[in-house]
Amino acid sequence: SYTIGNKVLKLTINDEVGSISQTWNVKINGTPVISSSSPTSTAAYLRRNNLKTYSISVTDPNADTLTYVWKLDGVEGVLVSATNSVNWTPATSDVGTHTVSVDIYDGPASDTGTYKVTRSWTTYVNHFSNAC
Repeated sequence: SYTIGNKVLKLTINDEVGSISQTWNVKINGTPVISSSSPTSTAAYLRRNNLKTYSISVTDPNADTLTYVWKLDGVEGVLVSATNSVNWTPATSDVGTHTVSVDIYDGPASDTGTYKVTRSWTTYVNHFSNAC
């Protein structure tokens, strides 16, 4: 069991001549927690040429700065946002089934010391005048 937060680790070695100590500052990291999302269901139904907003609320037990990486069908950069929400207006060429997802990191996405949580929605885009 461990407690999340900043800790000090101290190592002391003793022998017949004396002792020497070294200390390190250590961060015990905690996983971000998704508290809500919109759409609330894992499925989203929308019609082509109509804007849809996806959003997520996340808390981090260390109060780390969160990084959001939005993806469409697993590809970064298609949905552009660095925040907890993104808009998508599917075109006629997007009719079909897609996956919208967001990876949330408690720090820079490139940092190996971060935790990642993911939320995804299966999104159905149709041709009709109303979403199914």
